[in-house]
This record gives sequence, structure tokens and C-alpha cells, in this order.
Amino acid sequence: RSTLFPYTTLFRSRDDEDDTFLLYYCTKGKADIQADQVNYKMKEGDVILVPAEANEFFLLPETPDAELLEVRMDPRPENDIVSEPVDE
Repeated sequence: RSTLFPYTTLFRSRDDEDDTFLLYYCTKGKADIQADQVNYKMKEGDVILVPAEANEFFLLPETPDAELLEVRMDPRPENDIVSEPVDE
């Protein structure tokens, strides 16, 4: 799943059951992602992976035209054929 959004400061909080990582691709402008009191700078074309363990973080625009594409990868189900061993 993906979402493209222009934004102002955005606080993200996830519940304990959310075990997916988030990927942010900067499509326009400049932005920061702040997690665990550390700022990660992004400019157009940059990608940042936010691990599932980061329960709270901020998306902070540096330019008024900043846009980020958020991509969310849900975990595979346990019975996924790709994760099952192959018998030969």
C-alpha cells in the first residue's frame, strides 16, 4: 500500500501490533524524519526506511512544497508459499 501526501508537521504513532516497516520516498522538496531524537534529512529522490520498532516519529517539512510517498509492506502470512521450504 502506498500514500502520496503533501504535509506540514506530522506525528506518526503505531500500536504494538503493527510489525511492518515504512518506507518514505521524497518526491519533491526537502524534509526531515525525526525518530528517537535523531533527525534524518531527505531531499528529492531520497528514500528512508523506518523500522517497525520505531513506534513514534515525526515527519518535518523543510520546504513548503515537500511531498513524501509512504510505502507500507505488510508481513507475509505464515502459510505463504514463498516462505515455506521446498522439498525436492
